[in-house]
Amino acid sequence: MYYILSNKFEEKLGFFVFKMQESNPLKSKFLIKWKNKLDIGDPNIFVLRNLAKGLKELIVSFKTIFINTYNVVCMDISVEDEQTLIFRHESFQLWESESQGFLLSENKDFITLSKSGMQVLSLGSIEKRAIKDSKKMDLMLHSLEAYNFLKND
Repeated sequence: MYYILSNKFEEKLGFFVFKMQESNPLKSKFLIKWKNKLDIGDPNIFVLRNLAKGLKELIVSFKTIFINTYNVVCMDISVEDEQTLIFRHESFQLWESESQGFLLSENKDFITLSKSGMQVLSLGSIEKRAIKDSKKMDLMLHSLEAYNFLKND
């Protein structure tokens, strides 16, 4: 399979992700089709695999113009016909400032680098883990999955 991120579909701006089979390119399917009239920039797309659990996740990141956000979208693509959005994370990022996102597959962290610094998102299912900063100060890193108990009335 090939996973493709696009900013335009049928002359409409938005966020579009579709998958295409290598053996049959004409057989493609949209995973996400959000029309939002916004340009996106600095995109990244990764496939995260856990062979022991049989999981496969698609991690897509990009920044958006006008609303100045950096978005990280995580989808479960383990099952062929059912793709499930696991979470979507949004943080502040100026459109004019370059940013780069990359995935550390060993501990399932997503790192975003920009002129303003570094942001770490823990995508794994480990609730929390201790890390040290550059000054050897102990910090606790909580995974995004640990926060799915929060609800909004």
